[in-house]
Amino acid sequence: MGHAYMIILVMLCQTLVYREVTALFSLKNATPESGEIEHKKDPWSKTLNWYFFAVTNYFLYGESIIYYFKVSSNHSHYRSILS
Repeated sequence: MGHAYMIILVMLCQTLVYREVTALFSLKNATPESGEIEHKKDPWSKTLNWYFFAVTNYFLYGESIIYYFKVSSNHSHYRSILS
């Protein structure tokens, strides 16, 4: 079960880092002298960022993760039959 925990840990770290990086780009631009905040109206920006993240991870890791869990579930099934 150690490999599954490492896969989850890596995905969690990637998600947290991606969240921080996208938060840097979504900061409001403020000028210190005037105190005005420039509001940019783009409601789909965050949604598209997370969609891109999910699709990229699926295409990079999806098949190998599915294959790993399929193989590991088959091995545990054979172990239960033999014991």
